[in-house]
Amino acid sequence: MARRTPPRRRRRADATRYLVPTVLFGVAVAGALLWAYSVYGPSAQGPQRRGAPPGTIAIPIAASPIPAYTRVTLDHLIDRSTGDLRAMYLPEDSILEGTMIDAKEILGRVTATDKQPGQLFGEGDFFPPGTREGIVAGIPTGKRALRIDARKVNGIVGLARGDRFDLIATMNLNGPRPSRVVVEGMAQNGLGGIGSNVQASTVVQNGIVLQPLQTRTIPGKTPQLVEEMVIAVEPGEVELLTKA
Repeated sequence: MARRTPPRRRRRADATRYLVPTVLFGVAVAGALLWAYSVYGPSAQGPQRRGAPPGTIAIPIAASPIPAYTRVTLDHLIDRSTGDLRAMYLPEDSILEGTMIDAKEILGRVTATDKQPGQLFGEGDFFPPGTREGIVAGIPTGKRALRIDARKVNGIVGLARGDRFDLIATMNLNGPRPSRVVVEGMAQNGLGGIGSNVQASTVVQNGIVLQPLQTRTIPGKTPQLVEEMVIAVEPGEVELLTKA
C-alpha cells in the first residue's frame, strides 16, 4: 500500500507556494507608489517653500517684470509656482548697503526704473514715498511733460529713460525757402562751426526723457505708424519746441 505525505509537511509547502508571490506583489506595489510620488508628488511641482539656509538672509526679488512708474504690489513679488514671496538667499555680510531686505519696504512704492525678474530692490529704484503712480511720477518739479514725434527731432532716438539733452533749432539761410530743423545738441554754441549762413537757437535746455521711443499705430482707413517719446521741459520751452 502507498505511503501518504504527512499532512503537516503538505501544509508547509502550500504556505511557501503562496508566500513568494505575495511578497513580490507587495514589492511591485511599493515601487509603483514610489514612482507615482516622484512624478506627481510635491517635489515634481516645482520649488517648494523653504526657510533661509543657515547663515543667509532671504532678500525679496522681483517675480515678474515691473515697468517704471508702477506701484509695486504682492503680485509683483509672489512666485506663482510656490505661492510664496520670491527671494534670493545671501550671506548677511555680502548684502550691499541700501538693499531692501523687508518686503514691507517695497510694497506700495513707485518704481523709478524698469525691474526684471530676479533683480533685487534698493532705495534708488523708487521715487520718494507718496509719489503718484504713472508717468507723472517722473516729471521733475517745475517741468512739463510733452509728447513729441521722434521722427521730427534728429538725434533724439536712442536716448533712454532719464537721459538729459538739449535741443537746438537751426535754419539754413542759403536755401530758396528757409526751413527749420530741430537737432540734438549740448549747447547753443555747439553749432558755431556750421557757419554764418545757419541761424541756430536753443529751444530746450536740460530736457529729460520720461518715456523712451515707442511705436504705435493710429487706426483709420490708412493706419499710420507713429514713433513717439515723452520728454520733460521747462514751461517756457513748450511753445518754443512746438513752433520749431
